Amino acid sequence: MTLGEKIRQMIREAGHKTLEGFYTHLADLFEDKAISKRTLMRALKGKVVARGQTLNQIALTLGVGTSSVREGTDAEVSPEDPSEGVFTYNDKAALHTFSHTLPFVPGKLVLKAGGRTSEEQDKADAKDSVKWFMVQIGRVTLVLKSALSEERKTFHKGEHFAFNARQMHSFLNDSKSTSVVLIVHYPVQNYNF
Repeated sequence: MTLGEKIRQMIREAGHKTLEGFYTHLADLFEDKAISKRTLMRALKGKVVARGQTLNQIALTLGVGTSSVREGTDAEVSPEDPSEGVFTYNDKAALHTFSHTLPFVPGKLVLKAGGRTSEEQDKADAKDSVKWFMVQIGRVTLVLKSALSEERKTFHKGEHFAFNARQMHSFLNDSKSTSVVLIVHYPVQNYNF
């Protein structure tokens, strides 16, 4: 099976009745950073090999990792492809994680309009538990909770922040467009794969 055939099959299995509908969903998710419809069609027809940004956007829109898309096709997972997979919080929030061979976990959090991650925290005994993030597209609000209070901080494109990941936290997007946040979770052993 070719990579293009596998992607078409996955699009159908994900419930998209048409390629146009799938592309509309992809474009809504990535807005002005979305691959072109022409690029998607060329990848599906095998005129170009879907790699990098193209494969990542297709996989994120399908809610899977790039290795799942390539599995069982003529396009083997290449060792230079650091993509590891996608953790889906819900239909409006997904974290795309990358290489686990580093001492930290880099990732890209995509929050659709109104999206929110689940509340999470590292264990109390986790060592050096830090999350750093930078807003790449849009704006995002970090919600930090303690036993007595809740603190909300809103960050816009280009702004960044680091916090103790042992504290209960979540991210939310209360805007009307998709937000993308780059996240680094340190150290890797505190991350729950």
